[in-house]
Amino acid sequence: MTTTSAPKPGAGLKIPFRTRQQNSEAGQIGGTVTELLRVGIHALSREEKAAAGRKGGIIGGAAARERKLGVHALTREQLRATAVKTAGVLGNKLWTPEESALVAKLRQDDKYQHGASAVHRGKPNWALIALELNIEFHGCSEVRSAHATEVKYSKTVRMPAVEKTPTIPMGQSP
Repeated sequence: MTTTSAPKPGAGLKIPFRTRQQNSEAGQIGGTVTELLRVGIHALSREEKAAAGRKGGIIGGAAARERKLGVHALTREQLRATAVKTAGVLGNKLWTPEESALVAKLRQDDKYQHGASAVHRGKPNWALIALELNIEFHGCSEVRSAHATEVKYSKTVRMPAVEKTPTIPMGQSP
């Protein structure tokens, strides 16, 4: 007596090849249907969607960091090169050492301080310093803003280099 087993699901079926455009259209239709039926992500409130995104970002970011994936796999030099390339693509101009030095110099000059009648008397007039930078280095085009100039000064001149102190895990003595 011979027994025949049931065919495996999908055995002998050929899946038709679909183009990228057909896949895109099918995905749009599927997304529209799930939205109309209010199922899946579309069943969640705005707050629930935000919470799910935060959770996924935290989990995904931690996993990428642990596994040294993506940006976490790059060295400091590679990160710097990527940042420089990105800045160029976005149309940003990198700060030159000469610009940073001029910011520090003008910051100390009395001509670039707020006057006695101003609300911020005695403090740097960052708009005036930015204007001087733009005239000196960028042919009068507005490249450096007052805010960017103040941030650059804070990061490079005013803030001293912070040494990392070793941390001791909890429960252990030094």
